Amino acid sequence: MYDGPGQGFALRMNGITFRHDIENVITPIIDYCLENFEGIDEENIILFGISFGGFLVPRAAIYDERVRMCIVDPGNANWGGAFAKRLEMIQKMPKEVRPAQLDFMLEDYIYKHGATSETICDELRKFDNTDIIKDLDCLTIVMDGTSEMTQGEAKVFYDMLECEKEYLLFDEDSGSQMHAQMGGYATASEMLLDLVEKHLIQ
Repeated sequence: MYDGPGQGFALRMNGITFRHDIENVITPIIDYCLENFEGIDEENIILFGISFGGFLVPRAAIYDERVRMCIVDPGNANWGGAFAKRLEMIQKMPKEVRPAQLDFMLEDYIYKHGATSETICDELRKFDNTDIIKDLDCLTIVMDGTSEMTQGEAKVFYDMLECEKEYLLFDEDSGSQMHAQMGGYATASEMLLDLVEKHLIQ
């Protein structure tokens, strides 16, 4: 586990903001782990991205052939385009009637992306993997929930994949239907790890 650009200590302690070309972050992390830690099975490297990480890791897997499995929770092909539209709508609202919560959201995105109010939407549009999803060639597991906040996007992503793939949809009966299975990690983890075992342990 690590804090990537735009998150945790990388952002708050080191001022490292989000970047769309995440392969330039994850490939060096894999290199570092293989060089410094014992017990890593180089034939079974898995990338697991949660929430925004679910958008980022497929791109990293496309550019690093050592990745055998990619798990996205949830999947999303064009995260940046969708959020750019939302922020454009917020910016068009007169400031005197714009709720403080929306102001905070706008400022948060600007901070995490190292952008300005004028450049944030253009920056977000860089986070679009639509044209390269077809190049993903490792086994990919897509997790989704019936109450996901980006409703339907994970299934769109899944349908775009041309590689070996699995789709896990969690509904109310599972208790894991919320964003990234929040509140239902035990059930979701059991189902996910059973699927991982099925594919990696022959």
